Amino acid sequence: MFKCKHTSLLIVAAVNLLATTGDITTSWPSPVFPKLYSNDTRINPLPKPMTRTEESIIGSILSIGACIGPIFLNLIIHPFGYKKTLLSLAVPHFVSFLLLGFTKRIYYFYIARFLAGLSVGAGYSLFSVYVGDIADDEKRGRMVLVTNIFWSAGSLIPLAIGPYTSISNFNLILSYLPILYFILFLIVGAESPYYLMRMKKEEEAEATLMYIKGCDKKDVAAELQKISDFIESSKDAKLSDILTDKVLRKNLLLCCTLIATQELGGYSSILYHLELIFRYAESNIPADKAALIVGFVLFTSSFVAPFLVDVVGRRPLLITSCIGMGTSLALLGFFFHYHNTHAHVHVIRFVPLLSLVSYIISFNVGINTVPWTLVSELFPSKNKQAASSIATSFSWCITAIVTFSYNYLVTRLSIFGTFWLFAGWCFVSCFFCFFFVPETKGKSFTEVQRMLYKDSSVPKQEVF
Repeated sequence: MFKCKHTSLLIVAAVNLLATTGDITTSWPSPVFPKLYSNDTRINPLPKPMTRTEESIIGSILSIGACIGPIFLNLIIHPFGYKKTLLSLAVPHFVSFLLLGFTKRIYYFYIARFLAGLSVGAGYSLFSVYVGDIADDEKRGRMVLVTNIFWSAGSLIPLAIGPYTSISNFNLILSYLPILYFILFLIVGAESPYYLMRMKKEEEAEATLMYIKGCDKKDVAAELQKISDFIESSKDAKLSDILTDKVLRKNLLLCCTLIATQELGGYSSILYHLELIFRYAESNIPADKAALIVGFVLFTSSFVAPFLVDVVGRRPLLITSCIGMGTSLALLGFFFHYHNTHAHVHVIRFVPLLSLVSYIISFNVGINTVPWTLVSELFPSKNKQAASSIATSFSWCITAIVTFSYNYLVTRLSIFGTFWLFAGWCFVSCFFCFFFVPETKGKSFTEVQRMLYKDSSVPKQEVF
């Protein structure tokens, strides 16, 4: 292993290529759905145009796979470790893209999206924990939120490539990304020192810390002792601890509520149907170009949160994010309501693009990744992986329900009513964030636990 002061940044960058691969799946439907609806066999590989039900299944079955992903993760992570587990998650993505690139049957689209979902769900539950384990306390929030940049890059790639290539070539191009991730993370990736200490591999943990921090043996002694003390006080973890411990149960409910806001605020439904939304709005800008602009804003705005989270704090970012999302969705709903009731809307055709750009920026600065930062901070080491897996499965269950029901909501409530429904949840979440979200900015894992338990009857020696 080579020594470098920026090794931890290299590791985070390498592992986050998997995050990029995973988030490709969220915007993948935007350029693909219009083609699958086409009657032109040169555009649509299916023997007939896709139905609304088939669209809902393709959109939601990824989330069903993602719900199951954390279950498989918990079966393999303890015997094989973090690095090998993360490497293995490249395989389902690669197989999925190959299937999507060559199939001409709708059922294989289902299988491919389900396989990708398995990897996405496992990866989402592991990213924040892994990055939190290798990052310094003062940089932990920023490091975790760097994942947002790679997630956003993944959302941009399909919007930039998909409209201009065939479905086959599009997916074959995407299949190179999990290969690139596998090679780079195999070279620079490291095992979690917390995992190694839990497995009683002190010498390996010491060597790993030296590699991550780019320093000598004497410089990691204090850090190694801190990890050892933390692990010792976190022994005998049980999944039931989260449900029986009042503080942990409250933390789980808090994190799940914030994560639910991502989807009940409409994010995946909007991203899946981005190009179709712009087509329905009859914007002056072509739908594929407008979708690409939103994707570019999604990517560029992702650079903001890592710089703000450890300066502004978690709670202010969440409140600002929810207010911005709710306002943007309310404005978008107003446009479509006006569009349905007035023949001349040319004077306000800029509203859909403006609203969705504002929505994406607001989403990115807070609600997109701060909840996952809190998952990595609000739970003791012994409960962190279980909490992350529960939160991830819950997140994808909500995503599956919302994305599958999107067409039903649009039919029953109309498109403007659906956006107003999403906006209402965002505004309710503002009050939740203000009253219930604790501020963890700049605190170590131990300090966070002491803050959470300061009013609890649980003895301090049992907290960690």
